[in-house]
Amino acid sequence: MSTSSLEEHPSNPGLSDGATQTPPPPRPRKTINPPTVIYIEGFGRSGTTLLDAALGQIDGFFSLGELAFLWDRGHAPSEICSCGSPAAHCPIWGEALDAVRNSCGATAAQIAHWRDQAFPRRDSLLAGTRILDGRIRARSGGYLDATSTCYHKVAEITGSDILIDSSKSPAYRYLANLLPDVTVHTVHAVRDPRAVVFSWQRDRAGEGLPARPVRQTAREWTLGESRAELLRIRQGGARTIIRYEDFIAEPKSAIRTILDDVHQGGKNLDFIEEGRINISPNHIVCGNPSRFRTGAISLKPDSEWKTKMCWGHVASVTSLCLPWIARYSYPILNPRRNTIR
Repeated sequence: MSTSSLEEHPSNPGLSDGATQTPPPPRPRKTINPPTVIYIEGFGRSGTTLLDAALGQIDGFFSLGELAFLWDRGHAPSEICSCGSPAAHCPIWGEALDAVRNSCGATAAQIAHWRDQAFPRRDSLLAGTRILDGRIRARSGGYLDATSTCYHKVAEITGSDILIDSSKSPAYRYLANLLPDVTVHTVHAVRDPRAVVFSWQRDRAGEGLPARPVRQTAREWTLGESRAELLRIRQGGARTIIRYEDFIAEPKSAIRTILDDVHQGGKNLDFIEEGRINISPNHIVCGNPSRFRTGAISLKPDSEWKTKMCWGHVASVTSLCLPWIARYSYPILNPRRNTIR
């Protein structure tokens, strides 16, 4: 499957440095119902890592990180869980990976191969049809089984009823929705594409995130939004749209909206304070390096693009992304004004 390689920048919008701490031990195991997965989809640099970590602070919730990429990176020495241990030796992820190996009898590389061949872009127009879904299940091999096993094992180990998967790709969300024993609720994270494109112009080649061409990034953003909408219409399922700008301005309101939509209203949100979110140590894997930040995380709107992005680039991105800019109520004629509702 061809998916965007864009990932959020280590200095993710809205995040400030915090101290890295040792996570608390997992909760006692208990028998639980099939888990509900909050799947966060969206383009890189849209605040998905922060949203994942914030939701994981809620009692009964657990942040997975970008689970779809665990099969690529989970056994790599350089892939570290946010607890500080290599993912393969983390007390949670190590056991989950062992469960997948024992259940599916496949290596991580085989699972990644099944995932990549399951849902090519050309099949998006047929999504939601019985023929295509059957074809996807056949092509995916053990990927769906591995994902289901991982979801259930992590829920068992942590005693969590709600898991947060921030793999971002609409295609991987579509695959998760094919699992018969998991309930998936989509949270679609979106940010003004001009801010996204400007963020991707920052050259961080030393961190594996080189600058991206303006028009290419804008086209990828538009294609990503279009595919997400097409797959949602074809497959159905519940979805909550969260704008980055609104989340940073009023995080409690944004989180409560998600909680209400997954029928988890009334949860304690005391970890959210004025202008900051307190993030406890966690076990997020395969996400933005900002997942290692814990403690008090300052919430600051990243609006540098409004003063430093040249008008030619603003106009170019606006024209390429216009339908979705209007769809998400971002300003068109005067885009540098405040975008917070």
